[in-house]
Amino acid sequence: ACGLGAVKSNFGHLDTAAGVAGVIKTVLSMEHRTLPPTLNFTKPHPMLELEGSPFQVVGSARAWEGPLPLRAGVTALGIGGTNAHVVLQEAPALPETDAPRRGEEVLLLSAKTEGALERMTTALAERLREHAAPAAHGASSHIRNVTVAPGPVMRESTAPAAQGASIHAATATAAPRAEKGPAGTDAGTAAWARSASNASDGWLADVAHTLQVGRARFPWRRFVVVRHGEDAPALLDGQSPPGEDASSRIRTVFDEGESRGVAFLFPGGGAQRVNMGAAFLREPAFRAAIDTCAEWLRGPLGADLRDVLFAGPERFDAAARELDRPLWSQPALFVCDWALAQLWLSWGVKPEALLGHSLGEYVAACLAGVFTLEEALGLVVARGRLMEAMPPGGMVSVLAPVEQVTGLVGPAVSVAAINGPETCVLSGPLPELEAAEQALTARGIEHKRVRYARAAHSSMMEPYLEGFAREVARVKLRAPSLPVVSSLTGRWLQEREATSPDYWVRHLRHTVRFSDALGCLLESGDRALIEVGPGTTLTALARQHPARKTQPVLATLPTKGDAPGNALSALGEAWAAGVDVDWERIRDGERRRRVDLPTYSFDREHYSLDDAAPAPVARDAMAARAKATVPPKPKGRAVRRGERVAPRDATERTLVECFQTLFRLDDVGIHDDFFALGGDSLVALRLLAMISERFGKRLALKEMLTAPTVELLARKLGGKEEARALPPGVALLQQGTRGPPLFFVHAAGGQAVFYRDLARAIDAGRTAYAFESRGLDPDGPLHTSVDEMATAYLEGVRALQPTGPYLLVGASFGGAVVYEMARRLTAEGQAVPLCAMLDTPGPGDIAHARA
Repeated sequence: ACGLGAVKSNFGHLDTAAGVAGVIKTVLSMEHRTLPPTLNFTKPHPMLELEGSPFQVVGSARAWEGPLPLRAGVTALGIGGTNAHVVLQEAPALPETDAPRRGEEVLLLSAKTEGALERMTTALAERLREHAAPAAHGASSHIRNVTVAPGPVMRESTAPAAQGASIHAATATAAPRAEKGPAGTDAGTAAWARSASNASDGWLADVAHTLQVGRARFPWRRFVVVRHGEDAPALLDGQSPPGEDASSRIRTVFDEGESRGVAFLFPGGGAQRVNMGAAFLREPAFRAAIDTCAEWLRGPLGADLRDVLFAGPERFDAAARELDRPLWSQPALFVCDWALAQLWLSWGVKPEALLGHSLGEYVAACLAGVFTLEEALGLVVARGRLMEAMPPGGMVSVLAPVEQVTGLVGPAVSVAAINGPETCVLSGPLPELEAAEQALTARGIEHKRVRYARAAHSSMMEPYLEGFAREVARVKLRAPSLPVVSSLTGRWLQEREATSPDYWVRHLRHTVRFSDALGCLLESGDRALIEVGPGTTLTALARQHPARKTQPVLATLPTKGDAPGNALSALGEAWAAGVDVDWERIRDGERRRRVDLPTYSFDREHYSLDDAAPAPVARDAMAARAKATVPPKPKGRAVRRGERVAPRDATERTLVECFQTLFRLDDVGIHDDFFALGGDSLVALRLLAMISERFGKRLALKEMLTAPTVELLARKLGGKEEARALPPGVALLQQGTRGPPLFFVHAAGGQAVFYRDLARAIDAGRTAYAFESRGLDPDGPLHTSVDEMATAYLEGVRALQPTGPYLLVGASFGGAVVYEMARRLTAEGQAVPLCAMLDTPGPGDIAHARA
């Protein structure tokens, strides 16, 4: 039997829309496998002679069961040649989608205005809530899975044409080496495997896929990294997961660059750390590159580099000591940088230019084809052996232009690097370097010892250059196939330089002119700069460089703040910066489908037809006024959720100007956070110096912890802040309500600002205090031993928390102090469930360290 139906009884005569209305009704009937009743039908006209024929009018709703596949014809007789005749057939059933290969997804949202972006975020959150509700598991009302004959096939046209093919994820299969990763890796893998079996996780992956390949990129951009099993709607609403700041995985950016090229920045010595890149071992390209390099290096190094790169808690300290040796740190840094570059390439991100800092230039040259991978690894090992053989030396980072520094140092101290217009690095033997530090202190120039036990790029390397020249001479050097900026000359690397062994010998010895090289790169075009390596040192230098205009800068493996090294976070940052990402290659063949999601939220403006049209002269005047009021495009825009709040008085205006000068932003508001804008302790010192110059009032560095915004700083300067009484030398890192407070003790530098991000990462809802060295205060006592510090700091601890339990944390030298504090508290019968010593000698070595 063949059922007959009509849509005209529902709508009446539809004129030119008659054909499409019939198609829509038929497709919906196929999707729901239901034959709907013909409205107001009772019985057929006798002259139709339907009795005894295969046709019957559908008078009541009934299941559409076959024959299979379901087929239907549509005919519509419209007006003006709009007749439509088509045969529809249901498409084959779609295959089941795969379980997500990653334990998290990145959701992308973009709009032309900030208001539209906020509405789209809210709408997506509501859609996710609806799906989570039991009633949301019913059939979808979308048009899909329909084949049309005769004519072309209709394939799932539920969203705009994809901007890329289907998304894929790298395999999550863990090779045996994953067992040597950081603590918790195996447990995290098991938890992810359990959650991946949940059907809702597959739907979340489909949501991410739909947003990635089915949406355009507009100036207002937001990405959210959501772990499977989490409350995704709450995260979209800006609600923090327990113990975590939501801003660590939700970022909003305004950027008018629709599509940008990319330049890779490769960091050099000093950026190494244990387990750098461990979170990326699930990415096949990264892991394959690590394994390839490690296997080749077994012979030259006599051991497995992976045992040093990735270590669990039981081997962490030993691995950290090995990474302090140039023999291991040099190849480890090269391999990590190289593997991350291979990962970006596997995601379809191809650089237009390359720049490396010192050792990082070897990675750039290798990627550009100057060396083969094996040749580069051999030179890096030779470089490491050379530095390993050098006598002990040191390096000092100085916050001042190199012109102010060179006159204060002796002939034995070299300028190892010029990293920016107002920052450089000195290098040399320890006695001469300490004398230079004293001269810098006497002049009031901020400086900091670099954690590197050799004097790189100094005269101490002279005796070793001839041997290194012989190593380079064995290599067949080639012309670079990609543009590389030389960190030796500060300009584009020429073929004659790249293919000359003398260039690489001078590169080892002479000053790293990174500031000039960075300026050359920034002036060559509007590219996104990606730091391809551990840390954010080059990211910070690029953001503060005066040649930077609109170029976005991002890090692959940040080491501080609330953004741990994460593949999808890095991808989200790249997408927000206008970088084209190949989402199909990222999914790696994983089968996903598009799902029904809220579409673009247009800004609605009311236009009344009753308003009289203005006269031509008046219209021209209105256009001129509108053009005159259009604000200039900003050089940079601060990242925030919500509207910018402008300064309200002269103090706030001056402070906003200071923020704008430091961060090269034009739209800083009084509520924008100094640290969220990219500030750190060195930048904070520059800000406080500007405040002292403009207001004649000196603020301590720790004041930035409680007053990181223009509004709060203005209150401090005006004496309007209600200061909380704290013991001497104590700074409030964060105010919370959960559990006993955390107490942090300063490292060797005496300052504690750097603990701010660590406190938030440990528990954003817990109060945290930090002890700074009393010697930072001009009138404060100068403690000369761990015992004196422990005695003074315990007085402050007891004033804030009379009884235990006590939670103590110290980094570097601060670890020795908290160990002594914990020992005394335990002897008094107090509970000390946490005594964390970060980068500190183990308890067995404490006595020797104190001696």
